[in-house]
Amino acid sequence: MTAPLLILPGAMAPALLTEIRTLLAHAAFGEAVAGRDSTDTIVRIAWPEESEPAKRAAEIVAGALEQSERFRAAAFPAAMMTPRFHRYDVGMRYAEHTDPALLDGSPPLRRDIAMTVALSEPSSYEGGDLVLDLGGATFRWKGEPGDCILYSPDLSHRVDPVARGTRLVAVSWIQSTVRGFERRHVLSEIAGVLKELETGAAPEPHVEALQCAYFNLIRRWI
Repeated sequence: MTAPLLILPGAMAPALLTEIRTLLAHAAFGEAVAGRDSTDTIVRIAWPEESEPAKRAAEIVAGALEQSERFRAAAFPAAMMTPRFHRYDVGMRYAEHTDPALLDGSPPLRRDIAMTVALSEPSSYEGGDLVLDLGGATFRWKGEPGDCILYSPDLSHRVDPVARGTRLVAVSWIQSTVRGFERRHVLSEIAGVLKELETGAAPEPHVEALQCAYFNLIRRWI
């Protein structure tokens, strides 16, 4: 069975990362505390609706992903929450949890996919791993700057306490036109193969057959 997560290396270009970091250096981060007690979850969040630099940074993240062929092939996004930014300084963490099924709004957004984009160099901080429980197996992720991880929001997950430095990430949730991670994974794999087979010339019969199967699966699953 395919693990319900997918990593897109280099989803954000270095020039965009520099612009985002510059903007966030001037953004207002408010401390959020949640959970059963005050030590469960402590993180600083820059909300795009409350900070003009964070709003501009969120527009850059969303725009880059919307233009990414790999992202579209993996997520089939119908709607995406405006990205927000989480900053974890020393001692901050996010407790073990699963995400709610819906995000408040009009209409509500169905959380089919959770998304995190790494903005910090992994060597610049210790701890702060995103930890996913894959049915008893543990998966840890930091990511290089610009890397994007997509995972199922019903996975139990947490962010470990930061022991040194600062972890900075962009976070969002996506409603997909294709329900179910495994279906999206199959479509993403086929799209990748078709991309490899592109030559610019008229496709060979076996490539046309694969394209036909790909389109028919999309019709069946959307």
